[in-house]
Amino acid sequence: MAYQSIQLDQELFVSDIYTIHYYEYRNDFHFDGERHDFWEFQCVDKGVAEVITDNGTYTLTRSQVIFHRPNEFHTLKANGRTAPNIIVISFACNSPCMKFFENKILEFSDTERSILGRIIAEARNCFASPLDNPYLEKWSKKYRPFGSQKLLTLYLEELLIHMIRRYTIAHYSASAGIYDSCQTSSETCRNIIHYLGEHVRQSLTIEDISKDNMIGRSQLQKLFREEYQCGVIEFFSRMKIDFAKQLIRENDMNFTQISDFLGYSSIHYFPDSSKAVRHDTNRIRHIHPRHYLNVRNLNLKHDEYKNIYNKCTCPLNGQEGGNMQICKVKNYQELSRKAANLIAAQIILKPDSILGLATGSSPVGTYEHLVEMYENGDLDFSQVTTVNLDEYKGLAGSDEQSYRYFMNTHLFHKININHANTYVPNGTEPDAEKACQAYNELLHKIGPADIQILGLGHDGHIGFNEPSDHFENETHCVDLTETTIQPTNDSLTAKRMFQNRHIPWESERSCDAGRFL
Repeated sequence: MAYQSIQLDQELFVSDIYTIHYYEYRNDFHFDGERHDFWEFQCVDKGVAEVITDNGTYTLTRSQVIFHRPNEFHTLKANGRTAPNIIVISFACNSPCMKFFENKILEFSDTERSILGRIIAEARNCFASPLDNPYLEKWSKKYRPFGSQKLLTLYLEELLIHMIRRYTIAHYSASAGIYDSCQTSSETCRNIIHYLGEHVRQSLTIEDISKDNMIGRSQLQKLFREEYQCGVIEFFSRMKIDFAKQLIRENDMNFTQISDFLGYSSIHYFPDSSKAVRHDTNRIRHIHPRHYLNVRNLNLKHDEYKNIYNKCTCPLNGQEGGNMQICKVKNYQELSRKAANLIAAQIILKPDSILGLATGSSPVGTYEHLVEMYENGDLDFSQVTTVNLDEYKGLAGSDEQSYRYFMNTHLFHKININHANTYVPNGTEPDAEKACQAYNELLHKIGPADIQILGLGHDGHIGFNEPSDHFENETHCVDLTETTIQPTNDSLTAKRMFQNRHIPWESERSCDAGRFL
């Protein structure tokens, strides 16, 4: 046989390493600065440090790293309060891909920190010179294990390649996410997880994983069942789903594109795959009713009422905490599209989702996008349950002014949802307290919403919960304020909210599903 070699590309090549230092600075440390004709990066391992370059001043915290291109002036100092630990590595690399690192503040993942640790450990094997001398310009070698210098360059190249892959949109690697920090004592398991992350766009079989990682099929399955209580393919499916969620949140692709990108044969694979995935309440941020149990007796002033919603965070696992994500958009069209994408993601990943819905002009565009997704075959509402915030007392669902009519017109009659699973308070029940109690029982039976749509009124009200010095926990009747009823010149007026429903400009009472706020 006439074998022919394959010329391998050298996309990244480190030719020389000048310094590898790990400094434990005092809180008043200051370096005057320098320029040199090779690359350097500075990473904070502990504390806070300030870096000044030709392009500006930057503050680095733990795991953050800044690269300095050749001949770029740079200086480093502590902030006077904390004593930082800094890793500095300088090296020569003329590969064009290094342009990626220019003018960026990046952050090491857990995997990259592990690689960095290997670099530091191997440097101690290679050199007699201490790593904690920031002014050392030339190292002295010592007796070293075979291949130590080669491993240094390989580890450094691996670190750079890993970062480029993780941060480059064209690659997208699931290993950049939560799976970098999977708790396991098995190095084999960590390596396999890294492998799965690097191949998240492919359709792997258990045979592929076994062969590429040189591990028997039975041993592989046993390893993952002991570590994660699931098979390796189920673990890989979870990884794909989590990565799909990331792509959905980033909003750069539609669902069909994400399906193709991750190697699925059809978008309809998502609902089937997600059945094995535990529903995570932190997947998409929403306001949970339990939060209000803690704020109802705060005696808030009227001008503080609006601000409470900005301070609400998403409880995780029944506890206070979490982070509210505020997304700024250019216009109403972009707002509607982004909101619809979040709701669609919720339904795709959990087909039997409970949606808390609102009326008014704000969500109309969102509902239009959801209808369009359904008509295009991207969404299935057949298992979805919906619960609306409120309804007018005294109006039947057939009345054009009612919120039931509004929801039917804008959403329910245009999608394949089971109308028996769409709930709106009963406005025709003469006994208001009875109607509220019935809705309370329904809400307790169904459980909290997976995601909630809310609109903010002119005076800060949500779902007709008018500003007050206390919060109601359950469904209740409220008297609307003049600010809500009377039209003004503001773009978010009651008149605009009700312009499609011809609400008379007089006091109304509204049965409100306050539990979902």
